Amino acid sequence: MKKRLLLLLMMIVLTGAVVCACSCSKKSTENSANETGTANSSNVTTAVNNTSINSAAKKSGEFGYDKLTDVDFGASSGDNWSMNIVTNHDGSFRIEEYKLDTSDTDDDYPNGTTHIVNATGKFGELEKVDEYTYKSNIQSIQYDVEDGVIVDGMRMVYSESSVRNNDMVYFYLPGKQISEISKEYIDGINNSSQLNDKAQLDFYGLFITDNASHYIALKSN
Repeated sequence: MKKRLLLLLMMIVLTGAVVCACSCSKKSTENSANETGTANSSNVTTAVNNTSINSAAKKSGEFGYDKLTDVDFGASSGDNWSMNIVTNHDGSFRIEEYKLDTSDTDDDYPNGTTHIVNATGKFGELEKVDEYTYKSNIQSIQYDVEDGVIVDGMRMVYSESSVRNNDMVYFYLPGKQISEISKEYIDGINNSSQLNDKAQLDFYGLFITDNASHYIALKSN
């Protein structure tokens, strides 16, 4: 009887050891699987992040205002009028314009009147039209209006130009076919002898369509 009890106890102990070993093996397998899953999840996240970075890098190759940092767009008409728009990497800009009127005189300013425009503003978001054309608008513009002064017989008057908020703007990139550009823009820069019978632009062009007769500009070299 005692032998049978002893054998029974030994069988119970051995059975418990086997169950424990199986349980431990199962937990080890689950832990390994969880660790593998976590590693795979981490790899997926990294892959997504890399895709985003690569996408951003690809987009960075597109034309943007950073391409126009400190570019000076200028236009003029003889000695009586000149205009410059200097752009910044964030789309902000500065306008400087001078217009001489020698017929506007008085005893205090016999040499005439110079109308001066100083303004700062910002272009809106760029929209791609084609590979060499982007459009935007004048998102905001502020004019510096000061009291006029007389210097050496010339009256200096600070005023506003015709550029206004929401005016449509086109940027033409080097390589743009001349035949595909607005006639108003071409007529304007033909007067400055910048094309010289070229088939493509070799400079950046800025065209504010709502003020075509006054604000046809090109990159100064």
